[in-house]
Parts: sequence; C-alpha cells; structure tokens
Amino acid sequence: MSYTIVRPKDRDAWLIERKKGLGSSDAGTVMGISPFTTPLKLYQQRMGIIPPTEETDAMRNGHFFEASTAEYFAAVTGCYVDPTTAGDWLAVSNEKPHLRVSPDRLFWLPGTEQTEKNSLILELKSTNKIVDPENIPLYWFCQVQYQMGIMEKKTAAVAWVSSMPNLCFGHTWIQFNEAFFKTLEEKLDYFWFENLMKGIPPEPMTESDTSLLWPKGNALKSVEADDNDLSLIEQYKQLSERVKETEEELSLVAMQIKERIADGTSLVYRKPGEPSRTLVTYRHNKKNVFDEEKFRTEEPEVYKKYSVSTLDVNELKTFDKAIWDKYNTVTQGPRVFKVL
Repeated sequence: MSYTIVRPKDRDAWLIERKKGLGSSDAGTVMGISPFTTPLKLYQQRMGIIPPTEETDAMRNGHFFEASTAEYFAAVTGCYVDPTTAGDWLAVSNEKPHLRVSPDRLFWLPGTEQTEKNSLILELKSTNKIVDPENIPLYWFCQVQYQMGIMEKKTAAVAWVSSMPNLCFGHTWIQFNEAFFKTLEEKLDYFWFENLMKGIPPEPMTESDTSLLWPKGNALKSVEADDNDLSLIEQYKQLSERVKETEEELSLVAMQIKERIADGTSLVYRKPGEPSRTLVTYRHNKKNVFDEEKFRTEEPEVYKKYSVSTLDVNELKTFDKAIWDKYNTVTQGPRVFKVL
C-alpha cells in the first residue's frame, strides 16, 4: 500500500484533513475495542448529530508528556527519534485516501541510515494504569497496526509514561500483523462507505448507544412483546439479582479492608528487593464551599454579572478565579475508598 505525506499549513488545516478520512485514533473505535467510545458515537460525531469529544485534562497532559517520553525511549534503546516528525502531518493511502494516519514520531534503529525507508513508527502514550509490556491495551495495538499498514512498516514501538504505581516510563516493540491489518482495513472501509457515506448508523454496542439512537420516547406508542422479549426480561431479572448479591459481597469485603486500614490512608505492600506498592487508598477528598451570600453582599455588581436566578459557580471559577479563590473555602470531605 503506497502513501503520500500531507503537511497542512497549520493545526486547523490538519484537523480539516483528518475529517477527510479515518485516523489511527479511530481504529480502535471502529473495531469496537475502544474503552472511551463506540462506533455509533463516532458516527454521530462525524455526521454532526452530536458535538465532538472535548479535549480533557488527560488528553492535554498526554501532549505535554510526549517529548519526555520520546527522550526516554531514545535513551534506553539507543534509537534516534527525529524531533522534527512531531507535528501535524498525515500519511494518506494512495489507493484508499480515507485511510490516513498521524504517527507521533518516526525513529531509526542504532546504526541505521536515516532514510524514509528505514524509519520506524513510535507511538507515545500517557496513562494512569499499570501497563504490561507483553500485553498492552488492545486499542494501542490496533492504532499502531493501522499506522504500520498504511506506511508499510514491519516494526514499530510504543513508549508510555504511567502514573501507576509511581511515575514511570515503559516501552515495547510491535511487529506488523498482516492478517490483523486486513481485518482492520475491511472494518474501516465498511464504516467509511456503508455507514458514513450512506448515512446508515452502526448497530448499538452499549446501553448508552441506545440512548443516542432513541433519545426521546413516544408516550402514545407501545411495542408488542414476543417470546424473545420475555426471555430477555427474565435474563435481566436474574442478572439483577446476581448483581445485588455481588454488591453485598463487595460491600462486606470493602468493610474488612477499611477495618484493616483503620485511621491510616493507604494499604501498602512491601516485598524485599522490590519497590513498595500502594494497593488501596482511603483518603479524605477535598470539598469546595463557596460563600455565595458573602459574595453577594460584598460585591453586588460582580454578583449580578454571574447570576440569573442562582449563581453559576462553575462559570465564576473559570472566568474570575480571583473572586472564586476569595470566597471559596476548601474543606475536608468524606473518605473515599479506592482499590488501585
């Protein structure tokens, strides 16, 4: 599969180019293995039915960590990571222009001539989970296989920074799997031509997908149940009872762990010769208490600016942090139990 490198003039132009096809971040979604979204939600975003996903703090943090993670990878492997390949560019398939990827970096193995042909793909990640180099998240694997398939590479690497159990870096090598790529290519083609191009939504995968498809119900309409519906309802009842029993067992186990921690804040496991591991935290959260009455009394004009019937505290926190800090008090909230 041949490809062409497209270098848009700026990020806005790059975003426009991305919409002309399916990027590597879409691969796991189309395959149905993304933990964040579904094919139906991606379809509705692309069709303008629902707004695109807003950038989260975690996404922004991931961009900030990319440079240091690339430096880590170069240091531990001896590979040369080209910093000029960090940016908004795309590799677009010549045969199927809707297939387009944007690797985070390109790199070369030690002693390799730095030509485009010899370059390899480096994907950079940040996560709050423990990552097993032998079993990385499937959507990472899917993303890199897509990139290798488009750019005709046989080897790639993924490097990551993880906040668990402590801030640490890791990396792994990935070999191209042609059979997997063919399956992925077929899925992407179908999603592009049969769903997006024809305006036919994919089948729902989750309960929340059904809410996307049918956000409103007709109060005058009822649907006749058949034998299959009766079977599904019976399954639902049985599963609900099992969930109730499991929740009771879970609550009992949690109580025993909390008793073990008592007035501490964490449960830590130490094994000789190995770093300590925090298994559970049981800490007080922070609670914001905003003194609206004092704010209204002392600064009535500013108060009017941010209130209609009630004060929009979230808006105030975003646009006038000095006022927010002045009238907000951080207090100790209840303890939160978290198994890591």
